[in-house]
Amino acid sequence: MGRLEGKVALISGAARGIGAAIATRFAGEGASLVLVDVLVEELQRLAEGLVTVGGVVEVVGGDVADEETWRQAVNRAEERFRRLDILVNNAGAAEHRSVTDLSVALWRRTLDVCLTSAFLGAKYAIPVMQRQQGGAIINISSVNSLVATPGMPAYTAAKGGMTALTRQLAVEYGPDGIRTNEIRPGLIATPETVETVLADSAEERAALESCPLRRVGQPEDIAATALFLASEDAAYINGVALTVDGGTTAQWPPILVRPALRRKARLPVE
Repeated sequence: MGRLEGKVALISGAARGIGAAIATRFAGEGASLVLVDVLVEELQRLAEGLVTVGGVVEVVGGDVADEETWRQAVNRAEERFRRLDILVNNAGAAEHRSVTDLSVALWRRTLDVCLTSAFLGAKYAIPVMQRQQGGAIINISSVNSLVATPGMPAYTAAKGGMTALTRQLAVEYGPDGIRTNEIRPGLIATPETVETVLADSAEERAALESCPLRRVGQPEDIAATALFLASEDAAYINGVALTVDGGTTAQWPPILVRPALRRKARLPVE
């Protein structure tokens, strides 16, 4: 029997990368799924594969920044499955411009996709969970909620807001038996990362050197963490942010540049 047998999970940004890995892992553990993404064709292909291996999947195509998308997704869960046990707010979007070069429209769009979507997911999912007297919300944030990356002001601000929202939901709805937790992924080999960072050998080498485990994270690493937080194994975990980055943010930054410290970290020194 799977760890999510009989549970219903709604996952946003599910068409590829981390979202697809979570959907695949949850389906393998017995969950029925409602998957949401604007990439409808990719989402449909994923859903068809999951159905083939025995999963029960509903698909909702739509923009996660649009309130109507969430209304439809939660309604679909209630109509098809009569319940909703798990919400995974995974959808995200990143810009690559400095504050002075970033348009107000792109700032707002990034916050809407990364943060407002999580608010909307909670807004519509929580009443269902309250009627059931329990549920689990998992917000997929980023190490950018802890540290800043040049050229990503809106994304960093949105992920910081995700941490605050996670705490708010955990405190406000914990009495209803609803647990809200957050995952902070580091560098993960999503399709976008593979096509950009990991396509450059120098960038890939730097990524490996900056991680104490000396590897790039995989979407399945985040899916495994999400499964734990969604399951009864995490029944007393609420309001927590789990950083899943191989130890990258745990280390002192000078380790990466000071020759003496690089030697101690078993990194090459020119």
